Amino acid sequence: MSSHANIALTGFMGVGKSMVSKKLSTLLNRPVISTDAMVIERAGMPIADIFREYGEQHFRQLEAEVIQGIGKKTEIIIDCGGGILLNPENVAALKRHAVLIYLKASPDCILENLQKTDGFKKRPLLDVDDPLAKIKTMMNERQAYYEQAQMTIDADFKTIDEITESVLKAVNND
Repeated sequence: MSSHANIALTGFMGVGKSMVSKKLSTLLNRPVISTDAMVIERAGMPIADIFREYGEQHFRQLEAEVIQGIGKKTEIIIDCGGGILLNPENVAALKRHAVLIYLKASPDCILENLQKTDGFKKRPLLDVDDPLAKIKTMMNERQAYYEQAQMTIDADFKTIDEITESVLKAVNND
């Protein structure tokens, strides 16, 4: 990996992208850009409110605008929202400007992670009676998108330190 290459982390919500991004930021002395945080800033409201007031399509459009703006930056860690790869233009832009890494975990691991962190309160797509079934369905729908990443890291029931170490090894061996 070039010392100037950006690192973009993708994967399903709750896999640990934000925590791994922060850890990488500290270890590599690079800033983190969270696409979700940038969407919130751009919209002036929380993600749940964007979904409720304007719908998922509007949220995805804001994500695309954020990704296009990131392309000019170097030496950053990009913490991608869980559905950002649903848009092929986002995939192309991320691959053009970063090493795109998929953090992969099982639905059971995702559910456990979200339960540990009160993650359901911030996840409008999981406001359902059977979140595990919803996670499985969404992961099946998104799997092909995630597999477009240049690298895949096993994050299943791994600690943030273990995932971070795997990411560092992968990008340094590239």
